[in-house]
Amino acid sequence: MRKSLWFTSGRKTSFAGGAVRISIIALACLFLSATGARADTVYTYTGNDFTLVQGPYTTLDSVTGTIVLSAPLPANLSSFTDETALLISYSFSDGVQTLTNLNSHADHFDFQTSPSGAITLWNISFITVPPTNEIESAKVSLGVAHDLGAAGLGAAGQNDGVPGGWTVPEPATLSMMFSGLLGLGMLVGVKRYWGNRLATKT
Repeated sequence: MRKSLWFTSGRKTSFAGGAVRISIIALACLFLSATGARADTVYTYTGNDFTLVQGPYTTLDSVTGTIVLSAPLPANLSSFTDETALLISYSFSDGVQTLTNLNSHADHFDFQTSPSGAITLWNISFITVPPTNEIESAKVSLGVAHDLGAAGLGAAGQNDGVPGGWTVPEPATLSMMFSGLLGLGMLVGVKRYWGNRLATKT
């Protein structure tokens, strides 16, 4: 019975089989990591501390969160384009509550972007009904911006005029990271193989 390459013994064939297995696994993982990096785009927002507070909110609280889009925001969006169609999920916190796509809905989801696709202006708000709990973030022009969290009547935190910022992972950076990890794994595997071969000889 002819033996499969995956189970062939002997010095040369065993090493060749091991190399083939490592190469196939590495290529598969690289393909999955590359396609995964291109799939969904995650934007992260970090706001500044509230300056006006009421109820359980404090000046140490702020609006932070992430949005997951099916594709990056298009470049050169102007006049606050509604991009709800791209929204897959979100999770935003104001230090007192966390609103997600599972317990609230997007009331506003408008953006303006630069030629490179970076977010320059925005107006987003997530609300629950009932009761009316809300988290907002907006920068509509130079100097006109606010972050707001409201958890029921008489409970609110707000920051006016000091907008936060958005960040988005670069797909190229993610691919390089995965490639580096795969390369390191292959190096360790080869080193372990030859270590075992030498140990067997002695």
